[in-house]
Amino acid sequence: MEELKFYQGKENFAPSYRVRKAVFGVEQGFEHDFDEEDDTAEHLVVYKDGEPVATARCMPSGKPDGYYIGRVAVVRDERQNGYGRKMIRAIEQRLAGKGAKRIELYAELYARPFYEKLGYAVAGEVFLDEGCPHVLMAKEV
Repeated sequence: MEELKFYQGKENFAPSYRVRKAVFGVEQGFEHDFDEEDDTAEHLVVYKDGEPVATARCMPSGKPDGYYIGRVAVVRDERQNGYGRKMIRAIEQRLAGKGAKRIELYAELYARPFYEKLGYAVAGEVFLDEGCPHVLMAKEV
């Protein structure tokens, strides 16, 4: 059984940390996944049978009615089970309730088709983050 829970800031941050460390740190080799935005962002964690298997964070983008989704991660053994899609939809619904008109995210280039299927469009040039190609994507809500 799965459960989705939102947490504010670093409240109950350990489950997010575990998933992000496994995906971004160990698997992908990123060294700078954690930052000061974790202190104020809202974090979503998906639990399967009580264990964290996916996470993402969201926060205001600094633009009027704009929000940002980031650090979307699903542990390797649980990919292709729809958790990424469920998280994005849950965050979109939550942000729409806060008055969001536009949601942005920085997608790793290989994940671009995933986000396009969810209605996001490329909104910037490809850039490197720790050597990994990313692209800004956005969706009007």
